[in-house]
Amino acid sequence: MTSASTGAPPFGADADRLRQSAALLRQHLADAGFRSRVEDGERMDGNRVIQFALEAIGRAAARPLWFSRPDRDLDPEHRVT
Repeated sequence: MTSASTGAPPFGADADRLRQSAALLRQHLADAGFRSRVEDGERMDGNRVIQFALEAIGRAAARPLWFSRPDRDLDPEHRVT
């Protein structure tokens, strides 16, 4: 994952977060699936990126808190209330 081509490259905590997110996605999607989704994202125009992000936020907001915490196992025993 990379930053937008029109802005400054990410640095510091933002760059770290992007690297960690990319590694996690590669782990769950495998390399071919990850590359396919990166290519899909690269084809999106600015309006579609915003629409996609808003849809993802809406889906995440509808999930139970324990499910959306990346630092927790997906096991319901680890729910955070």
